[in-house]
Amino acid sequence: MLFTLSLTAILATPPSPVTAAAYSLDGTLLLAGTRGQAIVFDAASGDDRQINTGLAGRVTACAWLTKSLYVIATGEPGQSGTISIHELGQGKPLSSWKAHTDSIFALAVTPNGKTLASAGYDRVIKLWNVGGDNSKPLAELKDHSDAIYALSMHPNGQWLASGSADRAVKVWDLVSGKRLYTLGDNTDWVYALSWSPDGKRLAAGGIDKSIRVWKADGNGGTLERSAFAHAGPIVKMAYAETTRLSRLAKTV
Repeated sequence: MLFTLSLTAILATPPSPVTAAAYSLDGTLLLAGTRGQAIVFDAASGDDRQINTGLAGRVTACAWLTKSLYVIATGEPGQSGTISIHELGQGKPLSSWKAHTDSIFALAVTPNGKTLASAGYDRVIKLWNVGGDNSKPLAELKDHSDAIYALSMHPNGQWLASGSADRAVKVWDLVSGKRLYTLGDNTDWVYALSWSPDGKRLAAGGIDKSIRVWKADGNGGTLERSAFAHAGPIVKMAYAETTRLSRLAKTV
């Protein structure tokens, strides 16, 4: 099953909204970011496990690297986007660096937790060596003509999908750094992407309120299904691990 989230649901939240969230790899913890802070919650009880304060600006994206390591992107429009890596039980970040010239909107991690992809308003995807020297990225992937709002890592750790305000979904080979192909069926900005757990399908959603699912691999993608799904723009989506992939989720 493919789960999606509509912008109409987010706009109903009270002041100081959550601006980014991610479940841990085993689903037991939830990382949530607001302006200036990020909190790790126990997913079952709702109790906070760790609070990171003093972050520079709004949390714009977050992701888990391992069961105990997580990454946070912060920043404000028109200012450098910063990435910091944190560990449960540690009050200070393990590392922090200015990664982009503007806001970072998306993060994705390879299954082995060793390579981090980041992207945002500057239209560039950057690859980073987690735990290594991040004075410069491992690679920069350039082909989008507008801001990049979504990234999704393929289960094989070799392919990366990106979605942009240029209405395109692009699939990249992380080994060669080359764009494999572009899917251009979307009619407006793309905000959300998700590879299926078996790696055979790629789903996208965004401003046009529709979900599109392609049967995709390293050679290309064929549109398999398209459905008008929400009353408002789709900003997040994710496949469930154990249910039928052909079913599209209801509106949250």
